[in-house]
Amino acid sequence: MLTTLRIKNLALVADLTLELQPGCNVITGETGAGKSILIGALNLVLGERADRTLIRSGSDSCSVEAVFDISILRPKTRLPLPLEVFLEENGLEPCEENQLVLKRVFTSAGANRQFVNGSPTTLAALATIGEWLVDIHAACHSGCLRWIANGAGHFWRTGAATFHFGRGKDRLDCG
Repeated sequence: MLTTLRIKNLALVADLTLELQPGCNVITGETGAGKSILIGALNLVLGERADRTLIRSGSDSCSVEAVFDISILRPKTRLPLPLEVFLEENGLEPCEENQLVLKRVFTSAGANRQFVNGSPTTLAALATIGEWLVDIHAACHSGCLRWIANGAGHFWRTGAATFHFGRGKDRLDCG
């Protein structure tokens, strides 16, 4: 389950730490409030192509970090192989205290670095882990869908949590 999303110098965001709770997390706001920036940040840390124009004006680099509680994966794992095996086979540090930390940094000069639990890794390895952990679906995309849009907003599902991005006073029954 995604527990923390940290964003630095992405679009209009100078520095943001979003702490998420188990269950349903609802994020609402008027048009232009920044809901899409959160989706974009999560996509970046999950291996999506980085666009240097997203770096905040006046900054040289951008970073996004996502922390996942992987304890929930153990009982009902949906991973093609145990995460520990994948990490070991790719020369990455193991998870400590059931925390998996993904980080992505890119600069206006074009440098692009990604990390898993502090270990440098390839973008492909980051994307593979991201595919295992998070599903973001979009009605406007074909093939591999990333997020679902409907009249009430966007839904983002990860592990045991569902996030709703809506407008204004939209409601979501989390029952």
